[in-house]
Amino acid sequence: MLASTPLTKALYYFDEQNYYHRGQLYGVWYVTTVISFIFILFVLIACRKKTEPFLRQLVLVASLIPLFAFIFNFAYTGISFSNISVSVTAMMIFILYEKHRADISAKNAYELEKVQTQLAENRLALEQSKNEVLMAQIQPHFINNSLMALRSNCRNYPEIYESITNFTLYLHSHFEALSDIKQITFEQEMENIEAYLALEQQNFGERLKVEYDIECDDFLIPALTVQPLVENAVRHGVGTYEKGGTVQINAYRRDGKIIIEVIDDGSGRSNITQQQKNARESVSKMSVQDLNQ
Repeated sequence: MLASTPLTKALYYFDEQNYYHRGQLYGVWYVTTVISFIFILFVLIACRKKTEPFLRQLVLVASLIPLFAFIFNFAYTGISFSNISVSVTAMMIFILYEKHRADISAKNAYELEKVQTQLAENRLALEQSKNEVLMAQIQPHFINNSLMALRSNCRNYPEIYESITNFTLYLHSHFEALSDIKQITFEQEMENIEAYLALEQQNFGERLKVEYDIECDDFLIPALTVQPLVENAVRHGVGTYEKGGTVQINAYRRDGKIIIEVIDDGSGRSNITQQQKNARESVSKMSVQDLNQ
C-alpha cells in the first residue's frame, strides 16, 4: 500500500498547493499498525519469562514509543509524531545497546578476576598439598627423636650437645613453617634465629659477632619472616668478608608500628656485584602493625 500510494493516493496525497492529505485507506493502515504494536506487546508479556531483559527493553522501546506517536498523530495532525518517534526510538535503542555492552564488559572483567582469584587459591592449595606430602616424606618426628637420642649421648661433650640442640631448634622452626602455621610470636622467631646464629658461630668462630637490641617481643609475625634476613646477612655480608663482621638485630616500637632491623657491617669481597655490595651495606627493615594496640 505504501509503495503504490504515489500512484493510487490510497494512504496520502499532496494537492496543487502542496498540502498533505490523508487518503481513503489511511484508517486501514493506521489501525493495522496500531494492532501490530499491541500484538507485539502482548507476545512480549506472554513470553516475558523466556525473554532476556535486554531484548524485553528493546521490544518495549520499539513498540511503545511508535504506538503513543500514532495515537497522538490521530488526535493532532499538525505535527508528524510518527517521524519524531523513529528518531527517539533509534536514540533509545542506541543508549540501551551501549549500556548492555558496558554491563557485559564489566561482567566479563568480574568473571576474569574471579577465575584469577580461583587459580591463585588453587595454586596455594597445591603448594600446601606439596608441603604436606613433603612433611610426610621427611617424617619430622623421626628426625627430631633421632636428634634427641644423639644429644642425650653427648652430655659429656658440651659443644656437640649444644650444636645438636641448636640444630634441632632450627629444623623444628622450618618444620612448623611447612606445616602451615600462620603466625608465631616474635619471641619464638628470635629463639629460632639464636639457634641458627649459634650454629653459624661455630662455623665462623670469632669472625661472626652478634648483637641484640630487642625492646619488644610481645607481638605475632608470620613464621620465618626475620630469619631469612639474618641468614642473608651472615652468608652474603659477614661470610664473604675475610675479617668477618657483626650482625645486629633490633626491634622497637615507633609511631604505632613495630620496626625490625637486621644490619650487617660486612663489605664483601671484590668478586661480588656492586648491587650485592650496596644491598649488603644497606639496612634491611621490616614493619608490621602492632597487634596489641
